Amino acid sequence: MSKITPIEEVTPGQVLHQDVFDIKRENIAYKKGTRLTASMINNILLLDYMELDVGSASSETKKSKGSNLPSNIYKAGEFIFFQGEPARQIFILKSGSIQVIITPDAPPMNDPDLAKRYVNEKGKLISNINARGAKFGEMAAIYSGIRNASIKCSVEVEVASISTNPKAFGQTLVANPKLGLSITITLANRLKSIRQSVIDIKKIHGALAAKINSYQAIFNKLRKSLTNKSLSKNLEWLNKIVIELGNIPPLSSDIKYRPPEVLKSDETFIYKEEVLPPELEVTVNINSYVTVIEKKQENFFILRKGKLETEVDGKRTVIYSKPYELIDFLKPLCDPKNYEGKFKRDLRALSPVRVYKIPIHQIEEFSMKQPRLNLFLCKAITHLIKIEDEYMLELLESFQNSLSLLSTGDNNYRRAFKKLNRILEKFTKDEQVTQVELSLARSLKESVEIDATTLKDHLNKLYLRTSQ
Repeated sequence: MSKITPIEEVTPGQVLHQDVFDIKRENIAYKKGTRLTASMINNILLLDYMELDVGSASSETKKSKGSNLPSNIYKAGEFIFFQGEPARQIFILKSGSIQVIITPDAPPMNDPDLAKRYVNEKGKLISNINARGAKFGEMAAIYSGIRNASIKCSVEVEVASISTNPKAFGQTLVANPKLGLSITITLANRLKSIRQSVIDIKKIHGALAAKINSYQAIFNKLRKSLTNKSLSKNLEWLNKIVIELGNIPPLSSDIKYRPPEVLKSDETFIYKEEVLPPELEVTVNINSYVTVIEKKQENFFILRKGKLETEVDGKRTVIYSKPYELIDFLKPLCDPKNYEGKFKRDLRALSPVRVYKIPIHQIEEFSMKQPRLNLFLCKAITHLIKIEDEYMLELLESFQNSLSLLSTGDNNYRRAFKKLNRILEKFTKDEQVTQVELSLARSLKESVEIDATTLKDHLNKLYLRTSQ
């Protein structure tokens, strides 16, 4: 459905139901069917348009049964959104199947037909989503960011949408407690995935540094062995090998390959909404324990006031002191119905402490009674995701830089070991003399190639995981 709308009332995400002409250039600036962005609306305003024929992104809009969320119907082959678009909504798949597609660059936004053609020709399918109730596009939308993939309908699709305008988003979550809890669980699993990626990046970066030490040791062993044989045997061709080895540029220092000390942001989460329900709040006396190691975990906590400490490497360390910090929440929130874990540490009150005590297995019931709890959890977890995501991407970039050192430049390991093999094969006159070195050099060359390929595959998988 479309209607003539004053230009000042047109909002990003609406779709043109008319062509917009640039009279000076005598061409169409934006074609009918274009999904508008803020910059496009500003450009159209400069073209002296005072009103536009606009409507929703879908050709059919209705209310979802049992819900007050708008639901849109898309035909097979249509795109729900394109990579590079501003994100203003979270989507929930009600029926059908969609494809998540990434492209080298954002499609041309001013022409829907060109955008579709670009994605169809240049796009890479990274996943299919067909689970009823699956949410997509939530991270970019909650961040008020940019879509990092295009979504194409494999068949006719029905999706519900949630505006992430702060006021509308809050109203939606309060009015739909089950939906709010569902989004909370999705965000918790996203945070868990990011933290696992951080662990994986540090692990493979450390593995690369260890391999570099091994490469250097083997290379030095080969050089020393050949030098000693050259001195003892005094063979011209063997002397030539040693001279040629001396011409190989020094290998990159292993220091360059070590995982860097990346600092994680310590930005405080500021909650500006109404305070959480007072009936969830409990007081913990000084020197009393909020959690006890190995005790069954039935609650997670939100710090209201005070300081909590635990023991780290034999020393007492304050780890919670900021209002509205989440405590021991992640694993329970990833699967609250089935969680059966235990506390992993003692948490002692260093001062009088007030916390909100959230029962894990009754969280759905609490969400129905106190829907603002979901709104708080969504915002608090999103804050953590943003911090962890930035931290993860810095680590990922550092690992990529280290991996490139292995493969490019005059002092890289792959090139050095290839040259070592060529020198030995070219100048060796008696393989009995250099048999051990030849075998070790060939093995080393193969190992470096395999390691470089394996680590690059790990890098690609990590990038793929973080782009979804």
